[in-house]
Amino acid sequence: MMVTLKWGARAAASMMVILGLFVTSSAMAQQVAPAILYSYTKVSVGNDIQPVLMPKAARKTKIAYGSKLSPAIINGVFKELRKDKSTTYGDTSLDIDARSMAKGQATVKLDKGREKYFAIITSEIDYTLSQLGINKIRSPGHSKQPLTRPDVPLA
Repeated sequence: MMVTLKWGARAAASMMVILGLFVTSSAMAQQVAPAILYSYTKVSVGNDIQPVLMPKAARKTKIAYGSKLSPAIINGVFKELRKDKSTTYGDTSLDIDARSMAKGQATVKLDKGREKYFAIITSEIDYTLSQLGINKIRSPGHSKQPLTRPDVPLA
């Protein structure tokens, strides 16, 4: 049995479908998720202790589904990393602007008194930012070439 709709009913049904698609796509565009931070920790495996980078959700920095990332978002992620380990990071800073972001790179200026934490800091920053499209981490005075994921010590 075939149901025949009159023009008014067809228009109403079409409008309902279009409205449903619009509402669904609008809802998806409004979804946000926390950025993922990678944090150095030690894990016991049998009698051995291994350093690992553990992912965890950022508390403050949220990223809207489908949004374009900005230097402000990248800096927000970095500030959360630094705040969580202020004794490790000290005054370490991150420099990124739209131009360097377009190249997928950022510059880390390591606090002079924190050189012994270089491996931890660069590993956390590299893993955290590479998932956001920043694949090259420059570290003047510590590395001649930008660091990428395979280069970081705690990968």
